[in-house]
Amino acid sequence: MKYVLIALVATVSSMAHAGGSHLSFAEIKQACTDPARFQNQVAPQNLQVACEERATKWIPVASSGVELPVSREITSSLSSDKYTVAPTVHPMHVESQQASCPRFKEVLEVVNFTKATSCEELLAFDGDEKDFCEDIVTKVRNSNPKGVDVSDTGNTKDLCDAPVERSQRDQRGQRDQRGQRDQRDQRDWQ
Repeated sequence: MKYVLIALVATVSSMAHAGGSHLSFAEIKQACTDPARFQNQVAPQNLQVACEERATKWIPVASSGVELPVSREITSSLSSDKYTVAPTVHPMHVESQQASCPRFKEVLEVVNFTKATSCEELLAFDGDEKDFCEDIVTKVRNSNPKGVDVSDTGNTKDLCDAPVERSQRDQRGQRDQRGQRDQRDQRDWQ
């Protein structure tokens, strides 16, 4: 999940005189090309774009151990030219299987950056304020990874918390199919 917060601040004496109006990103761009539309004689100056990105991600932590159930069985049958003994299933004792369980914790990464800009740069940029800030925070993140503030959210995920899910082809169903198939095969040979 990623969030980008944007604040575009125009600090101009004429804007302050006009009551410090709050404009949208698109309106600031319009004020750069047509200041009279916003009751000003000059385009905004001293523009600053403040961008903040908040992104969560999962990182691995020490794994835990888990015992997985396993099974072993032997099916036996006997046949001759005159008789057959139906297949019999014999469950066998077997130790459970040891496995490691991946565990993760969620972290929040925050990038804050304020960039001085100009009307020329805003007008040359093709996109909205989200695109403008996304470009800025991506460059900041890539050029200075240590500038990313990382904090633990307290959320964790242990992939072994869930019970073992059995498929529809459960062992018992396979035995039944094998037993039926074995009996059919025996009938074919008789």
